[in-house]
Amino acid sequence: MRINGTVAKDITRQIVTRVFETFAENKINICVSSLPGKSWEFEKSVLLNHYIKRIGSTILLCYEHDFDLFTVNYDIGKNVLKDFIYERKYIENGKIEIDLEIQKEHEDNFLHFGYFNLDIDTSWLDFDNQNLFAWYDFCGNPSVERLNKIDLTRKNSVQIFTFATGWRCEDNVESSIRQAAANSSGREAILEYFTKKIEGSGYKIVFDLEYVSSRTPMILIAISDDESVIGKSFFSKDVKVSKSSFQKALKIWKKTKNTKEKKPQQIKVDKAPIYAALKAGMSTEEIMVKLNFSKGTISSCKAWITMGK
Repeated sequence: MRINGTVAKDITRQIVTRVFETFAENKINICVSSLPGKSWEFEKSVLLNHYIKRIGSTILLCYEHDFDLFTVNYDIGKNVLKDFIYERKYIENGKIEIDLEIQKEHEDNFLHFGYFNLDIDTSWLDFDNQNLFAWYDFCGNPSVERLNKIDLTRKNSVQIFTFATGWRCEDNVESSIRQAAANSSGREAILEYFTKKIEGSGYKIVFDLEYVSSRTPMILIAISDDESVIGKSFFSKDVKVSKSSFQKALKIWKKTKNTKEKKPQQIKVDKAPIYAALKAGMSTEEIMVKLNFSKGTISSCKAWITMGK
């Protein structure tokens, strides 16, 4: 089965949501960290889970470091989550935050949501009694900066990442991944990096899924040290992209990788009738009506005549 385009994102989002629901089962406190982009569907499911499961405490932290995207996605998120939140927008130390807190029917039922115009940062949270679920849907290259978001110091956590496995520009790809990919594939190189990274940490790779989004080969990879998700199956085997279809998509991508966009072919305009009309004393307006030329084209011909061309 080939996963492509919008369908691919819908499927991967459903898989991540299923992992989250499994992880959240029987937990009292949960912290979720994510990059919602324009969708907000996963974040909406987190809030629904809080109400349905009556989680004692849910903290949902969302990030977007690009200010222009933050501004656009802020309004989208506010609309998607309108049934869950009230808006309290303020600026503090250069960051803009949307904040909310549900009215507490019980002291042990608390919900906090924040949307930050910042790079991902969960270091300030007290994780002694917290369970972290992170989905960082980067969709770009596996750069050092993005890979640094892997945090193996956290306990009872699930961390899910999305990376491109086909790179149009390799300058920011982590060096060991770039070198390994020279003799294998982007997917295998990324998996090798994660395998070495988590060795001896108690974390395991829960699953990896290849898919194609907007003709770009991608990988969704999840790691965890939480026994509630390790060893579980979150999607049917036939959902995974078949080798033949994925290789076909990869071949198409490679074919277009170094192909320069062709400039649109310019249609030459025969300006001889304009020159003849101008020399005959016709006005610009008359030429526009009778010969169906634009005013700019006629003006350029006039200029050439004035210069003696």
